[in-house]
Amino acid sequence: MKIKRIFSERISRPGPAAALPILALGAGGCGPNSEEIGRAMLLASPLVMLVFFGFARLLFVLWRKVRPDFSMRLAPVSWTTGALALLAILALALPYHDPNSDEGEVLNLTGVAIYLGGSTMLSAQLLLYLFLRLLAPPRAFTWSHLGALIILWPAPFLAFVPGSGVILDPAIMVWAFGGFWGIVPGVLLSIAILDAVLARRRHARIQAALS
Repeated sequence: MKIKRIFSERISRPGPAAALPILALGAGGCGPNSEEIGRAMLLASPLVMLVFFGFARLLFVLWRKVRPDFSMRLAPVSWTTGALALLAILALALPYHDPNSDEGEVLNLTGVAIYLGGSTMLSAQLLLYLFLRLLAPPRAFTWSHLGALIILWPAPFLAFVPGSGVILDPAIMVWAFGGFWGIVPGVLLSIAILDAVLARRRHARIQAALS
């Protein structure tokens, strides 16, 4: 297995910090190829979408008492998650166009894709949420999940389109570094929760003053 060989030959201390070189080696042509990386990202994407849905639901519950005019429509995120799930199924079912691709490598790489690529997708979603919270608050909970698609768009091309490996290097740089091992989405989620909690406290003080 390519990934196991990378860990044993190139990484002396496997762990969270060791996941990044796997994608970096893929960009350099020494590890998983572009098709394997693209399909692994597609397999990871529905799970990441569900995780973000949980975050968005938590934020919506925190805001609901303060802003009853806010809404969270389930149809957009449901359709998006369903489309990503279909792509994930195709990533498992369709034959590989690269003879060096291997299904076992895709499955082995999926955990790395969830950890690194998923962190980047969550970062984009939370950034879009905070942006919409400032400029179009009622839409923040319904549409912020689309931030993941900004990050994920190269994956179907890498997975299914021969010759699309030219976009692999920039895609890997974004997927590997964008979430910074989960730190970026953790900080953004903390900011979003703090924003909601402070708004609830301000609302409670105003209500107490009026009563």
